[in-house]
Amino acid sequence: MDKQERAPFSLRLKEELCDLEVKKQCCRRAEVFGLLLSGASLDGETVSLSLREELAPLVGKLIREQFTREPEEKRRAGGSVSLSFSSRAAARFLAQPETLLSALRCPDCAALAVRGMFLGGGGINAPTESNYFQIAAPGFERCLAAKTAAASAGIALSAGKRRGRHYLYLKKRQAIEDAIAILGAKLCYFEYLNAGIEKDARNDANRASNFITSNIQKTVDAAQNQTKTIRRLSEEGKLSHLPPELQETAKARMENPSLSLERLGMLFNPPVSKSGMYHRLEKIMAFARETRQSEKK
Repeated sequence: MDKQERAPFSLRLKEELCDLEVKKQCCRRAEVFGLLLSGASLDGETVSLSLREELAPLVGKLIREQFTREPEEKRRAGGSVSLSFSSRAAARFLAQPETLLSALRCPDCAALAVRGMFLGGGGINAPTESNYFQIAAPGFERCLAAKTAAASAGIALSAGKRRGRHYLYLKKRQAIEDAIAILGAKLCYFEYLNAGIEKDARNDANRASNFITSNIQKTVDAAQNQTKTIRRLSEEGKLSHLPPELQETAKARMENPSLSLERLGMLFNPPVSKSGMYHRLEKIMAFARETRQSEKK
């Protein structure tokens, strides 16, 4: 198994997004603004980003292109990297995150902005786990700007707040699949889609198995109840009060307590249908109930 296969799905999605070529300048601008919106912290005019080292080359390139600054890189434990740079323009944007919307110049810009948000502070569960897609959005203003930009791209993110931190999320599998497709990650999209199909197939098989098991148990319980009732009628000498065909049915059930109605009916000459056996046994059970009620009076 190679490194790509061992990597968490969330990281593989980000790596695939990093490999996608963005030709339009307005889209690259939207992407870097989205990146800052979800992943950057601000101290004066110093902007800092913490991210996986695999993403550092693309993020550094976006920063150099948009803000003409060379970010200072510091490696941290656990494979993460801190990038920091000073930029009055970046600081101004983070102070007024609603200006992201004015940076959406073409139909593709909104999707690129969301791509940047996911690279900066996003996460997604593996396709085999519970459905969850999240983007960090520090502060209410950033959260609102991110949610509005995502809506422009056709991604209806829900907003939440946990331990004082704002975030945006998706929990429905179809919505997550659509979001991955909109971001442009074809490989991860098909992986997520195929995993969903396999998961649905397993769930359908389990439901079918549970249904069959439940029906078998109901059949067994009914047969046991019938046998018990018929045996009591026999011990009390009351089976002789039944019509001949019902006496024959009662005897067959006592001698074959585990047979299904269909197989029980095959013992008769001529054979009796499953429906016919059901109605015969119901008549015997009704006779037993009437007998008990008359004895109580």
